Amino acid sequence: MVEKHLIPIIDKIIMTKNYYNQNKSINEEIRNFWKDMIRFKKGEGYDPNYINGWIIKFIPNYEEKKPKLYDEIKRR
Repeated sequence: MVEKHLIPIIDKIIMTKNYYNQNKSINEEIRNFWKDMIRFKKGEGYDPNYINGWIIKFIPNYEEKKPKLYDEIKRR
């Protein structure tokens, strides 16, 4: 079973494939989606010690008894 928070991301991945197959190009919406896959931001600035972006939604956080989503991941 796919977690509900992953459905919009998976839909965008499928949309990318379908759009490209039909148009042989990528539009601005799709380009921005892929640019947001991994970001190195903390607040307004660049910080290589933090990773955020939609890719971290695929990483489970089991530090607590109940799994929760990460907002960002800090390098140890």
